[in-house]
Formats: sequence, C-alpha cells, structure tokens
Amino acid sequence: MKKDQYINFAWQAAAFIMGLLITWAFLNNPTPRQFGLAFRYDFLQIMAPLAVIVFLVLKLPYNISRFLLLGIISAILVLPIAGLWASGQSEQYILGGIIPFSDARFYFTDSHRLLEGSVFFTGAARRPLFTTLMSSIQWLTGQNLPLTIAVLTLILGYAMYFATYEFRTREGAIAGSVFLVLLYSYARLLLGKTLSEFAGLPLGLLALVFMLRGITRKQLKLMITGLFLLSLGLNARAGAFFILPVLALWTGWYFRKSGGLHWRSFILACLAVVLGFLINLVAFNTYSSPDSAPFGNFSFTIYGVARGGLGWTQVFTEHPETWEMPTGEQSRYIYSLTLDIIRRKPMNLVKGILSSYQTFFSLDDYYGSLCWFGDQGVTGTIARIGYYLLMLTGLFFCIKNIKNPVRSFYLTSFIGIVLSIPFAPPIDSNRMRVYAATIPFFISIPGIGLASLADHLPWEFFRPDKTEFPSLIPPKTLSAVLVIMMTVQPLIPFKSTHSETPPIFSCSTGLKPVSFRILPGNHIRIVDQDSIQQEWISIIREKTMANRIHNLPNWETYDLFSNVKPGQVILVDLDLQTKNPMILIAEWEKVSQKSGIQTLCGRPSTDIMLREYNVFFAEEYMPE
Repeated sequence: MKKDQYINFAWQAAAFIMGLLITWAFLNNPTPRQFGLAFRYDFLQIMAPLAVIVFLVLKLPYNISRFLLLGIISAILVLPIAGLWASGQSEQYILGGIIPFSDARFYFTDSHRLLEGSVFFTGAARRPLFTTLMSSIQWLTGQNLPLTIAVLTLILGYAMYFATYEFRTREGAIAGSVFLVLLYSYARLLLGKTLSEFAGLPLGLLALVFMLRGITRKQLKLMITGLFLLSLGLNARAGAFFILPVLALWTGWYFRKSGGLHWRSFILACLAVVLGFLINLVAFNTYSSPDSAPFGNFSFTIYGVARGGLGWTQVFTEHPETWEMPTGEQSRYIYSLTLDIIRRKPMNLVKGILSSYQTFFSLDDYYGSLCWFGDQGVTGTIARIGYYLLMLTGLFFCIKNIKNPVRSFYLTSFIGIVLSIPFAPPIDSNRMRVYAATIPFFISIPGIGLASLADHLPWEFFRPDKTEFPSLIPPKTLSAVLVIMMTVQPLIPFKSTHSETPPIFSCSTGLKPVSFRILPGNHIRIVDQDSIQQEWISIIREKTMANRIHNLPNWETYDLFSNVKPGQVILVDLDLQTKNPMILIAEWEKVSQKSGIQTLCGRPSTDIMLREYNVFFAEEYMPE
C-alpha cells in the first residue's frame, strides 16, 4: 500500500469513527426538543443552509471534504430521532416517539418472533428481508430498540455518504449538495421508525454507487452487483420493479461490442435480478408462515387500480369477506375479482392508470411524487414547482447528451420508474414509501439539471469539477454485511433458540394470562407532568402523551392511550403465550422489578374498534 493510500485510509477510518461518535452522542444525551424537531419538520430554515454548507464542504480538498461530509450526514440523521425521543411525539407508525406502530409494529414484533424460534406471521411475512435484518440487529443488541434504531440509522448514513460522494465525483459539488438535500428531505420523516425503507433505501443507494462505477470503468461485474442490490432492495421494500428489466436491457446495450444487444451481459444482468427474487423467496420459505403469500398485498393494489384508482382498501369495502381469509386464499380470490372487473369494465383500469400518473406528477403534498419535499404551504408548492423545473432540465440534458452512457443510464432509470407508476400507485404509496429503493435514481435528475445549468455560468467556482474516485472497499463491505444480515445471520437465533416457557399463572374468570419481557424501547412509562422537565426514550408526561397522541392516524386508539395514568406503562410487543402482537396497560411498579419473562392476568378489551390490537388491561400480578 502506497503512502497516499495509507493517508486516504486513515482519513476514511476517522470519518467512520466520527460518524459513529456523533450518532452515539446525540442518541445518548437528551437534545433540546425544538432543535431536534426542526430537523424533522422545518423545510426552508433547514434545507437552504444545509445545501450551502454541503456545497462548500464538497468544494474542499478530497480527504477533508469526505471527513466533514460524513459528520454532517450523521448529525442531520440523528437529530430528527433525538427530537422524537425528547418530545414523546407520536406520528404515523410511531407511538410516543419510540414504540413502533401499525406497519412498523408488524416488523418489530415479527423480528422478536424469530428470536423466539417462531416464523413471521403478520403482514411483515409477505416481504421478509427487512424483518430478517431487524432480527439480526435485535439479536446483536439484546433486543434493545433504541440501539437497533441507531444501527439502522448508521447503515443509512453510510449508504447516503457513499452515494453522495459518488454522485459528486461525476456531476460536481453543486449536484452533490442537491442530491444530499433531496435525499435527506425524503428520509427524515422515516427516521426513528422500524420500516422496510431502511432496507430498500440503503440498498438502492449502494446499487447506484456500483452502477455508476461500473459505467465509468466499463466493468460488467460492478453493474451486475448494482442490479443485484437493487433487486434485493425492491424485494425488501416493494416498489418500482420495472426499473429492473429496463436497466438489464440497458446493460446489454451498453456492453455491446458492435450494434445490437450484448446477450451475455443482458443474461447476466437478468440473472442478477432473478437472484434477488430467489433470495427473497428462500427467506420467505424459511422464515415466513406457510399461511402467508409473497407480495400478497399486491392483489389489494391492483384491485384498486382496476376499480379506477380507488386505492388498496377498496377491496375490503366492497368485499368485507376477504378480511378474514387466510393470506394465500385471500390473494387468489382478490386476483380473480380483479380479472373479472377488468373483463367487465376495462375502461376503469385505464382510468386507474391515468389517475396514478396524474397524481404522481401533481403538486399534492401527501400523494404526489414530491410530497416529501417542501411543506404544506406556499413555500412547499414553490419548492415542488422548482423541483419539477430542474427535473425537466435534467431530462432535457440527458436526452441532449444521450450518447453519454451516464446520461442514458439516468434516462433509462427514469423511464423504468415511470413505467412502474400504475403498479405502485401514489394513492397507495403513503408519502412515496414504496419508491424508497429507487428514490436515489429519481432525485439524481434535478441535480444533473442544476449542474448542467451551472456549467454555463461564468464563475468557475460553481461549475462541475473533477475529484478523486473514493475506494469501493467500504461500500462493498457494507453491502456484504447487509446481505449476510438479511439471509444467513438470522438462521443462528432462529435455529438455535429454544422458546423459553413462560411462568404459569392461574387467572380469575374473564382474565387471560399474558407473558412478556420488559425491554428497552418496547414500552412507554407515563409519569406526572411535573416530575420531569423533558421526555426522553420511553418516559413521557401524562398531558404530553394525551396532547401528542393525535398525530397518530390510528384515531381508534386515542381514548385508550390518552387515559393511561401516571404510574402505568404501555407495552407493545409479543404476548409470549400466543406469540401474537399485543398492547398491555399495566402498573409500572409491579412489572419493572422483574427480569426475563413474566406473566400476569389481563382483561381483554371489549372495544370492537381495538380488536386488531389485542389490548389487555393488567389486573392480577404474579406474587414475588
């Protein structure tokens, strides 16, 4: 290794350590609530200064630039989480700033189910790869949810760092700063939540790194690696699947030696894509319940499109009998209903497709493709219009310079995303969650547009400049770790764990035995309003909980959580008696003194609106 390589390695190692230390510092020390939440919710006040700072950092010498960039990324990722933990804020998919809820709850509880030696059973079983990743991290951290969230954030941060610098290397500092700001705008409301985007987005970013380097070096193996990672990311977080075949075709075209298609490259690209699906299928057959079906909820989506774009819930409105069906039977039945609708009313399908495109390219601040960019006011509307203008500019320059392989690559990626829109309709995308794996490709276009415009400026400082290519060893290492943690590592606890028998407790009439563990992050302890100055990880004041519960869209739970009294605890985890997810309301002093599995007798909620949550109220506690 040459002296320059030693120096580069030392700087890179220092950057990784700094990122780790920044994450540890912010997530172990209470942060002023408003400061953290500003990075989560504010737009102009955060994004404008961030874009300028990142641009100036990217103009610095190579090693200093990389060092500072990773520090900035680490800080801006952990601050929104620290804001949640310091506020007790509830949001979609999160309760009290920490507890996974709705979809996030399924991934969380199923990861614990695997650690108990059982298969995935909830909606997470349909796409098991993120849940296996969660299980691996939970196993390594001793089922410590805050630490698990920190690890997921680090993985995302490193992937953002690799992709941002790879993009900057080709397109210049101004494009790199736009790329990072857009990426952060998309990711920040997901931070702190146990959602499958934390598999799809890092894998999509890593895929972009390898593909860009493969184009630059004209190395097929790097392009194939990128396609495999993108396929794996789309299997973990289903979304714009049509990007895979169009990029496979592009690979065959790019590596041709003369006219036509280079069939060997095309076939290898297809095999890389298929490998991602095969790994997902093997994971499904290994870790998921046989009553589940891979991508079973896609049947809901396509039914909604066939009904004219009415959304995935429409099938349950029109056919409530499907709600209680086993997953496999449910999917087959809904597909048959969908085909019948298409035969009888084909124009409804056309209407649904057109509606998807109209919504995707709208300025809508919830369903539009840019709902994550800007706020809900005039500023947000102007920002989204500006994005579209830069996107059109980028597409123009991609078409103009289509003989440039990088430009044709981005144009092909964009076409693949656009072709996928009817099968990942915005009305079902929930703030574009389903596009997580392909969002790095989507947000590259505006950066190219701005960089192309800057290239015509008279000031050299703003023009795209060349810089040294970073080593691929770190992204290769991270990619390998992610693949292992999704596939092989979960086998260790799954096959070696012998489910511990919960303590036996005889309950009075009308009560049921409930078994659980008190673990970091699986509960919220309610305290008097004056007992603490600020919330922090699982300790929330009574009025704060009641006031901030209303950002949780699950309105049927408002009364339940608002009426929890000081001294009580809300626990969301598995009932180890049945291995089913549950919510338990209990007295903190009576459950906090014991370690390991404990059993009590709870009264099931009689509220029909809470039936799906499996709610228990503790009434009888096992004596010491």
